[in-house]
Amino acid sequence: MVALIVYELNLLEPSIRQSYLKPIVGTMMFGSIFLSIIAVYKHVLVERREKLLEYSTYDPLTESYNIRYFNVYFDRLDFNGDHALALIDLDDFKTINDTYGHIVGDTVLRHLVSHINSFTRSSDILFRYGGDEFVMIFKDQSKKDAKAVLERITHQISTQGLNIDGLNLYVTLSIGLCDVSEALGQKESLLKLIDQRMYEAKALGKNKIVI
Repeated sequence: MVALIVYELNLLEPSIRQSYLKPIVGTMMFGSIFLSIIAVYKHVLVERREKLLEYSTYDPLTESYNIRYFNVYFDRLDFNGDHALALIDLDDFKTINDTYGHIVGDTVLRHLVSHINSFTRSSDILFRYGGDEFVMIFKDQSKKDAKAVLERITHQISTQGLNIDGLNLYVTLSIGLCDVSEALGQKESLLKLIDQRMYEAKALGKNKIVI
């Protein structure tokens, strides 16, 4: 038991590990070491479960949900509901990285996620799909209504820009949008559909939403 607890403690960050060790040291003089060890072990397990959940659910850069959680969430989605699905691609992101550096590029992604979330409801869920691509599920909302929301988002960032440490960057988005009832609600077919529409938006000159 003790060896297992030591192993678990060593997996934690030093500051967190120290916070768990203090109670044990404080109880040594009262002969309650074993009970303290059990209590610490329970806390360690909770801490590790929370960390694992965080790593398996969130994208560490943007703090949006990640692709792993998207796959889990999407597989459980009720395709009989009136939901919209959007693939959002940041136009010319490579140019931003090449011009201003990857640190600024990463900051742009974080600001973009914050900007998108400020326009959407708590029931709408944003996932980082990969690189500069994001998928958004608009729960109980048609693609027509979702398009109106996305138009406000794209208009705001393309006309007022994103303030990145005093640098105002005007960025645009190319978006493919569909209802989940399209393509018979098949996951792969829906992803292919919004991907095709996103590339069509780029072909039309970028900064477009194709439905």
